[in-house]
Amino acid sequence: MDPLLPLPLSSTPSSTRGRWSGPALRLGSATFLCLLSGLLLALSFPPQAWSGLAWVALLPAMTASRILRNWRERAGAGYLLGLLFFGATLWWIGKVTIAGTIGLVLYLSLYPALWLALAGLWTFGRPPFQSWGNLFASARLASSWVVLEWIRGWLFGGFPWNTLGVSQFQTLVFAQTARLGGGLLLSWLLAFGNALLFFAGLRLRAEVCREQKRTFHLDLAAGLFLLAASASYGLLVLITTPTDTAQTLRYALIQPAVPQSVESPPDPQEAIVREITLTERASQAAPQFIVWPESPIGADLLSTPSLRVPLLAWVETSESWLLLGTPRVRGVQLFNDALLFAPQGRSLQTYAKNRLVPFGEFVPLGSQFPILRNLVPFELEFSPGASPVVFQLQNPMVRIAPLICFEDTFPDYARLVARENPDLLVNITNDGWFTGTPGARLHLANAILRAIELDLPLLRCGNTGITTFVNQNGAIVASLPEADAKTDRGQGILLGVAQWHRPRPTLYRAVGDWIVWLSVAILLLGMAPSLRKSRMTQDSDPA
Repeated sequence: MDPLLPLPLSSTPSSTRGRWSGPALRLGSATFLCLLSGLLLALSFPPQAWSGLAWVALLPAMTASRILRNWRERAGAGYLLGLLFFGATLWWIGKVTIAGTIGLVLYLSLYPALWLALAGLWTFGRPPFQSWGNLFASARLASSWVVLEWIRGWLFGGFPWNTLGVSQFQTLVFAQTARLGGGLLLSWLLAFGNALLFFAGLRLRAEVCREQKRTFHLDLAAGLFLLAASASYGLLVLITTPTDTAQTLRYALIQPAVPQSVESPPDPQEAIVREITLTERASQAAPQFIVWPESPIGADLLSTPSLRVPLLAWVETSESWLLLGTPRVRGVQLFNDALLFAPQGRSLQTYAKNRLVPFGEFVPLGSQFPILRNLVPFELEFSPGASPVVFQLQNPMVRIAPLICFEDTFPDYARLVARENPDLLVNITNDGWFTGTPGARLHLANAILRAIELDLPLLRCGNTGITTFVNQNGAIVASLPEADAKTDRGQGILLGVAQWHRPRPTLYRAVGDWIVWLSVAILLLGMAPSLRKSRMTQDSDPA
């Protein structure tokens, strides 16, 4: 029997009915299984980052979908899964806004709730389980997961953090698959692998219980082939990485570790002196390119005399390019800017951040629902920039694409920037609000996929870390220790020479999120039999 078709409760196998006959036991078991899935997903991400768990993390939730009787129960259990997963991986945002974090987690949990509600359409089958049916069901489970991840990546401004594929950021052999279809393709493969294991388990149990004959498991073989093909592709990419150097850049990344606190904002004068002092030390190594983080100072560096004077005094004597971040007031609008000063201040290039942080730099639907503004402790609201910008360095001739804060977690935006043919991605960020939490490590995990997807090197400079250079394969080449919770530790200068080969073309860079459109097609094709059956029923109705 095709396992894709939902079965009425009366057709549930008697062994299953007996096992879960008590409502309390049934709901309790399903709840436990969904919470287990949420825990396994959370452990797949930093700080533990046990990436192998992501290949089995959805199995308990799929099992729960067979236990629960209707879509409402499945949605409720899926919501608990989301609460645990997102709560365990995003709790650190509460150091800035507890109410905003609660609202964000409550919202994000809707996505796994909707996925599990849909999952019952494809998991609620009975023997005999056929290979082709299992493959199609697995594809639909993976496709629904990916479409939902894609939606949350843009809806209400988007929050694409911690998609399932990001769990593989350290497993570079598998992570290279992102070159073909981005991080969402990795998510699809992981969800597909989970589903194949789930159906293989159901089929094996049915064979052991003699509910169906033993036959060749084409579905499991196909899954193993896909896994081997992904690993082989990644290995091929890694061993054929070009050894020739197309460009080099001597850099100095300044990590000032200026403490951040809503209750006790840093002294702007002390902060600017700290950054300039570290920069003067770095200048002794004669770097071509110096980077400061996204501003840890809540003031416009060019409009505040006490900050502008020492900054420009250093710029006018420097032989290095300087990239820094600062809030900028233009008219009645406030922007989060990146500024690139040429040596000796001969020119200035500017970029205004395009993708703003929801409930951090703006409030989604804040105009329609003013009460939402109470979720954040900041009264100011930033305006987004109009378009991406690529900065041009001269001597050396290097084109850099600035990404501010969590812009490096948006695959579609990084791809849009890559159309301008930069040589190097440069992210400036300030994760100092979350010192002592896994926030900076999670941020880096999400950012690493951008280097892989676009085959572009990535320099990241953070106020408290993680300051690092990531090569085109997603490997960390050099890094500064992350600051801890003590305000007197974590300062540093990362000196190095960035070397990279000519960017190799990637399918993701050329085509984008094709896996999303393929997933939509798979889901629509899966709906066709149900629609035909419904139409036939209506046609045969004598009324």
